[in-house]
Amino acid sequence: HHVLRGPEQDAGVGGRQHRGVVVGVAGGHHPERQPPKRLDGALEFTTWLRERFQLVILSDTFYEFAAPLMCQLGWPTLLCHRLVSDADGRVTGYRLRQKDPKRQAVIALQSLNYRVIAAGDSYNDTTMLGQADAGILFSPPDNVVAEFPQFPVTRDYDQLRAAFLDASDRF
Repeated sequence: HHVLRGPEQDAGVGGRQHRGVVVGVAGGHHPERQPPKRLDGALEFTTWLRERFQLVILSDTFYEFAAPLMCQLGWPTLLCHRLVSDADGRVTGYRLRQKDPKRQAVIALQSLNYRVIAAGDSYNDTTMLGQADAGILFSPPDNVVAEFPQFPVTRDYDQLRAAFLDASDRF
């Protein structure tokens, strides 16, 4: 998850600074985890984020697969890939946006003078986390924690909220 603050927001509104956020999520299935538990509280968490930050979800999935989840989350902005289908609706291929798209999205946001706080759960998020102004691991597998000790680890939404607030206070 990422926090972004644009130069137009530095003055704040009513003395309060407004920040934005980009959230990196993995698009794969992790058999060692229980997806329903991870999704339990996701709507409340994204609502909390949107009240305080600008939320963008970066994912390695495809729009066609992500639509049901995005609907459940109130249609936050999602940047991901697209499937290619023929006239009969059969999937014939896919279009990847670019190499290392999550990291490239963070670079683009930073080029617009946003500060970015990123959160991700797996190895494919680590370049994004490293590029962000602050990177946070959310319920990662143990091998990712061991290989990337520079990122704080959060295991539930309360810890993730606290990590976002801590990171945004440093800006």
